Amino acid sequence: MGLPVGMTVSAVTALSLNPPQLLTCLQHGKYTLDVIRESGRFGVNFLSEDQADLADRFASNRFDKFTGISWAPGHTLGVPSIAGALAVAECIVTEVISSGDHDIVIGTLTSGRSREGAALIYWDRGYHRLVRQGQE
Repeated sequence: MGLPVGMTVSAVTALSLNPPQLLTCLQHGKYTLDVIRESGRFGVNFLSEDQADLADRFASNRFDKFTGISWAPGHTLGVPSIAGALAVAECIVTEVISSGDHDIVIGTLTSGRSREGAALIYWDRGYHRLVRQGQE
C-alpha cells in the first residue's frame, strides 16, 4: 500500500440506503481517480468548519497532501481518516461510469464514523457557515 492520496471534491451524494451507497464525480486524468480505479476503494472525509485549510490543501496539485496532517488508516479498508473530520465513510467501488469529461464513482459503504459539529460548506466561491433559523 503506497502513500495515501486524496483530493477535494465539490459534491458527494447519497445514492442508496439499501445497500448504503455514495457517489462522487471525478475529472478524467486525475491521479486520485486512477488510484481509486486500481485499488477498488475510497474514503470520504466530511470536514468540519475549521478545516478549510485542509480543503484548500487537497484541492491543490501538491503531491504530498498528507504530509504534516494527523490521519489514520480507516477501520475496514485502511483508507485515510483525517483527524477532526465530522464524518468518515469507507467505500468499496461498486461501479465507475464514464460521462463527458468525468467519471461517476459509486461506492458501497463498509464502515464509517461521525461526531457532532458544524460542517465545512463551500458555495459561491467561498466558505460559509450554516446557521439555523432563529440563531442568527
